[in-house]
Amino acid sequence: MEYTETIYMRKTWIMALVAFSIFLSGSLGIILAFAPGKNVPDFTASGILIASSLIIFLLFWQIRLKLIINKAGIYYRYFPFHLKEYFIPWETVISAQGRKYNPIKEYGGWGIKGRKSNRAYNISGSFGLQLELSDGRKLLFESRNPDEINKVLIEFKREMPLNKTKQL
Repeated sequence: MEYTETIYMRKTWIMALVAFSIFLSGSLGIILAFAPGKNVPDFTASGILIASSLIIFLLFWQIRLKLIINKAGIYYRYFPFHLKEYFIPWETVISAQGRKYNPIKEYGGWGIKGRKSNRAYNISGSFGLQLELSDGRKLLFESRNPDEINKVLIEFKREMPLNKTKQL
């Protein structure tokens, strides 16, 4: 059994805000290009403003959290901030549970939040997979499917040896 989930940062209000900033920067660039006292329009400033706004829009469009849970362990990647996929083997997991959380109160918001010892990887939700690792770290990964996460955890508890069942 394997569970895979990918969550994108494609919230309407964020995309609208970024699109509005592109419009503003384009308008400002055009105003600067045709500023009084210039004989020839200079589109350098407007090009830089529009290009940087588009890059920010594309960055927000690409943000995603990918979580894979299988017999070997848990794989995760928060693109574009993680350039590679990270792996947590089940042998290092002391406990794993799905839980509801308050992203603002507990972690200060959404994104990659918290300290190295207690970190959250979330996009916009309030339910996640909480892990406690043998090195003392706690990790929380957002999930949009709380029922599926809990089913997968129950299934893996059944499949693991008795000593692992106590830990999960």
